Amino acid sequence: MKEESPVPPPIILGIDDLRPLPWTTRIARSSGEGVELLQEHRDNLIDELWLDHDLGGDDSILPVVTLLEEQPSMGGLSESA
Repeated sequence: MKEESPVPPPIILGIDDLRPLPWTTRIARSSGEGVELLQEHRDNLIDELWLDHDLGGDDSILPVVTLLEEQPSMGGLSESA
């Protein structure tokens, strides 16, 4: 009998400066960390992405959203993005 491969756990990423988001796989606390997080997962299917619009101080989610708009498939992200 053939052994079936296990189903991988979902990848759930969160970008939020304050909330603990315990159901996420990884959390970024700033827009810069959020961009890095998405670049790290550029070759993976992200099941859920949780975004907080206000990341504290002058930081916002805009750099992350801009990255998503420029690279919607996430398959072509470059290191300079």
